[in-house]
Amino acid sequence: MRKILLVRHGESEANEKGIYGGTKTDYSLSKRGFEQAKALAGKLIDVNIDEIYSSPLKRAIQTVEPIAKILGKEIKIEDDLIEIHVGVWEDTLREELINNYPELQKYIEETGHNDGIEGQEETKDVAARMVKVLNKIVKESDGKVILIASHIVSIRAWLCAIMNIPFEETKLRLGTIDNAEITFVDYDDAEDKFKNVIIGNRRIGE
Repeated sequence: MRKILLVRHGESEANEKGIYGGTKTDYSLSKRGFEQAKALAGKLIDVNIDEIYSSPLKRAIQTVEPIAKILGKEIKIEDDLIEIHVGVWEDTLREELINNYPELQKYIEETGHNDGIEGQEETKDVAARMVKVLNKIVKESDGKVILIASHIVSIRAWLCAIMNIPFEETKLRLGTIDNAEITFVDYDDAEDKFKNVIIGNRRIGE
């Protein structure tokens, strides 16, 4: 049994300002985000991490840089770990979205299901690329413990896919994932299956 540690990036400048970040602008971590990355490294320093992967966005890379430097590990970039592209909502303040798209914004916030935005990447496509890249990582790597930095929508879309959770029940079944919070998932090589999902300290039912 191998361990996958899937970490959401630390607080970004977009998170700090209440902006829908997506992929259009490559936001850095905020001051608090860098502190979270440092704290994450402290938590993981005694974990025998074999390999580290990341989304290509700065906020994800910066989150795992401290632990990568301590352990002397390369951060391997995988494009498919990137966040969802949220179309016309990219780089828009949450307050503006509440005013301009009240029903859709309320639905997304309540369900965690990010569909219905003009020009966006659909959640099913996010889930498909996340399934593809996570399968690629576990097939190509012989690491027993793999740390992966990604983003909240991408991580939850993948969890919905592997656990057969309808996207409309994302928040109900999975809850939220805080900045720099780790989702622990086992990978069983014999069964070729991901199992035993824990978000932070919350075990998620199969």
